[in-house]
Amino acid sequence: MVDPILLSIAGVLATKATGTLFDLVKSAFGRHRKADLALQGAEGEAPDSSAVTLLAEKLAEVEAAEPEFKKQLRAEWAK
Repeated sequence: MVDPILLSIAGVLATKATGTLFDLVKSAFGRHRKADLALQGAEGEAPDSSAVTLLAEKLAEVEAAEPEFKKQLRAEWAK
């Protein structure tokens, strides 16, 4: 099951959100090709789409691989 917080973040990212949150994710995903492709694939998709769910899953994978990214992502989301 996908973390509801990550699903919410993915939904916001899919709307082509700009600013610190998007920049943070784009930077981290640049080091993870499949995650970057998921970010591109979710662009403009509805929050309940499979593309956004895939993006949330990739967020979870990158969080697991990069604990500092997880910390930064959660702190930025809390703002």
